[in-house]
Amino acid sequence: MPLVVVREAPVTLSIRWQYPTDLSVVLVLHGGLDWAGSADLRAAISVAVARHPRPSAIVVDLSGVEFVDEFGVGTLTVAGRICRQIGIDLALGSPSPVVRRLLGMERSERLPSRHPPVRSVAGMGMRMGGPETG
Repeated sequence: MPLVVVREAPVTLSIRWQYPTDLSVVLVLHGGLDWAGSADLRAAISVAVARHPRPSAIVVDLSGVEFVDEFGVGTLTVAGRICRQIGIDLALGSPSPVVRRLLGMERSERLPSRHPPVRSVAGMGMRMGGPETG
């Protein structure tokens, strides 16, 4: 019998933008936060930080993230440190049980703070769409 190798297609990361207030941004992630997804998340956070007026808070909603590797953890860690340095609160919201377990293995002081479930801000009249810079 011939050997059949089945390769799953890579899980990509999609990012949906929400704006609960003029001074906050929620990045809703869906897919995998690996090396490729980490680059997309870095770019999204960079765009969010460059908005005018600058947001006081960015929440990264992890409820749709299927997995996180070391690149994803590193991206969250560095983004949290940079945001803290420029006065923006970067928080992680609604991690799935798998992601919560993976992030729990990391030293918690390295990662951004945990945010209440993002569903709780859904009633705040969020605007949804892509990045807005003005």
